[in-house]
Amino acid sequence: MPVLLTEEKMREIAAPYLKPGEEISIISFASRKGFWKSLAFIFTLTNKRFILLETGWTSHKNIKDFREIPLDAEFSYGMKRGSTLSAAPGEAASKGLRMNTLFLVMPDGTKESFTFQDSDKDIPAAISGLLGKIGKRQAT
Repeated sequence: MPVLLTEEKMREIAAPYLKPGEEISIISFASRKGFWKSLAFIFTLTNKRFILLETGWTSHKNIKDFREIPLDAEFSYGMKRGSTLSAAPGEAASKGLRMNTLFLVMPDGTKESFTFQDSDKDIPAAISGLLGKIGKRQAT
């Protein structure tokens, strides 16, 4: 997670996108490999949906894109271990830290994957646990 982006700040940024009665279960900074470069996200799981806020790597309050995935949608999920590359350049390459990836397989077969740094290595497992509890199936 970028040094200046704390959980409290992420909750402040995500607050305007919450619907009445919605509560944040998990919030974290994540990245996804884009066509030309990696994209930065504030990844939020509420009791009703995923909220994906695409931000800048340094200008986190400037939301570039907002997407949501309702929890009642048909999708499956999975996790995998990432490469030794770090989302924070210069920080982890020398330490050999790994990133962890959560992926969602949508009904049409497309995959959405989000990578979390080692400081948030338990996030994909926590999300998978919550998805399993509500009856979502794990991708094979």
